[in-house]
Amino acid sequence: MKKRFISVMVLISIIFSSNLCVFSEAVLYDSKFESIIPGIMSTAVMEDGSLWRWGASKNGNYLGNGTTDGSLTPVKIMTDVKEYYSYGDANFAIKDDNSLWSWGSNDNSVSKGILGNGTTDDSLIPIKILSNVRKYYKNCYALDMNGTLWGWGKNNYIGDGTNNANHLSPVKIAENVKEAYVGSDPKYIIKNDGSLWGWGMRDMTYVSLNNQHEYIGIGDGTCDSQLSPVKILDNVKEIFLSSYRYGTSGGTVSPYSAFAIKNDNTLWAWGGNQIGQLVDGTTEDRLAPVKVMDDVKKIDHRYDETVQWFALKTDDTLWGWGVNYSGTLGVGRDRVNFEEPVKIMNDVKNVFADNYDMTFAVKQDGSLWGWGVNYENSLGVNSDEEYVMSPTKIMDNVEVFTSTDAFNYGENLKYAIKTDGSFWRWGYENEDGENITNISTPQKISDNVVKCAVGVYGMNFFIKEDGTLWGWGYNDEGTLGDGTNVTRQNPVEIKAYEEIIEGDEYTINSINVLQQSVRASVTKNKDISAILILSSKSEDGTIIDVNYEYLSLSKGDTENVDLELNTKGADYVSGYIWSGIDKMQPVSKEIIKNIN
Repeated sequence: MKKRFISVMVLISIIFSSNLCVFSEAVLYDSKFESIIPGIMSTAVMEDGSLWRWGASKNGNYLGNGTTDGSLTPVKIMTDVKEYYSYGDANFAIKDDNSLWSWGSNDNSVSKGILGNGTTDDSLIPIKILSNVRKYYKNCYALDMNGTLWGWGKNNYIGDGTNNANHLSPVKIAENVKEAYVGSDPKYIIKNDGSLWGWGMRDMTYVSLNNQHEYIGIGDGTCDSQLSPVKILDNVKEIFLSSYRYGTSGGTVSPYSAFAIKNDNTLWAWGGNQIGQLVDGTTEDRLAPVKVMDDVKKIDHRYDETVQWFALKTDDTLWGWGVNYSGTLGVGRDRVNFEEPVKIMNDVKNVFADNYDMTFAVKQDGSLWGWGVNYENSLGVNSDEEYVMSPTKIMDNVEVFTSTDAFNYGENLKYAIKTDGSFWRWGYENEDGENITNISTPQKISDNVVKCAVGVYGMNFFIKEDGTLWGWGYNDEGTLGDGTNVTRQNPVEIKAYEEIIEGDEYTINSINVLQQSVRASVTKNKDISAILILSSKSEDGTIIDVNYEYLSLSKGDTENVDLELNTKGADYVSGYIWSGIDKMQPVSKEIIKNIN
């Protein structure tokens, strides 16, 4: 190739200008928001599979873009994502090719190595840890497309037969798995044949009044912990697990209770039963499942210091049992406990046991009903009664119902999306720690809403039919993503901008340092004349040597270009392609080759 003379000083000025100038433009990203997961670091996935994050970078919960910085606006992290999950300050994403990736903090209060990337180090960028994944589960488990369950991290009862081992990479737990329930001990899986298997640490009942300890196993008929899965029950289609601390001021601590619905819709129960929550007619703990009800298709529960269970039967009748403090069972009476199921209402589509001692049900006709505690008229039934003892209608045509779980932010708010897309809320919020704002009847927030995520760290988001994302609430650390740290009382649109970097006319595919020269592989993408500039530099950016070559490729061609370059004492080689003589501008992205 014929060289033209360009002074070394001109080359050096070009190289320095490339370090000082940002050749980029931010444009509104052309895709619709598909899902939103709020947090101190919030995450959204768009229709095109791009994953975006924003907020405060704390405790190792990094954006995933290679920095430790937070962001006031959404930052694009990954593409081709179909599912996102968070586990504390760790992040997991499943891509369209079913690969599982992780980044963020690699340590929580229980376990190191929770990212599963083979190290105990935090990760600033997503790293692939598994292939062919169907689903990720909190507590470091993943189910692959073949039905194999994998686990990792420090888990005393991970399920592979070991105890107190720290698995930095995924290990096989079980095969032929249909679904897993592995959030805490004990852990359970349902296999493809409907069999239920369990493992993990046994639980304990402690009654301080007589200082007695009683151990409960995992449901296999023993009081033992299990290091590997053991079979418990056949023909199971779904299970429901919970643990609670009942009457802690009175000294009673009760262990987990478990329920399984079989394929024939019979309900089976085992575990702790101190207040008759297993609804088997006794208060005896059960080491193995016992049949307790027929014709059940779903159950829900409330576990704080008042315990209720609700069963939705195949004929759409709703039944309840347990502690009836504040009338939360909805049977018209207060402070009467029920150890056997009592019918509550007919024609029920879904039930929601709220942790504020409120219960809500959506009927088959779309009407929403509520009962229980009505503090500050927050139930939404337009009543001044402190307790609402029976189901009372709140509104019609409900498509989606949800509520906040924001005790620390002084909120007790309920939200509903109607079939016409209108978005409503009611309840109360304590914005300044002193003054309570009461919304005693549903108040409309917006129209054309399809999804919402509310009450996380005092933030609220919704997605409209047009794919736009809106948010309001706590924003001191830029967690809303609107470009400010101003707390918003009303919804504002959250916009995503993509930085378009100039310089795609050429591509430097690779740089290799040879004995006497440096070789760059170059591809021409557009019909623009340009020169390749290579420079060797020290770690602090000091230029040691520089050379160039005019390129004479045809569009679409790739060529190896060898340039003499002094690399002695250099830490890396930098490559750019530039166009123009009077006004030089980059026509490729910079590529760096470290020198070992």
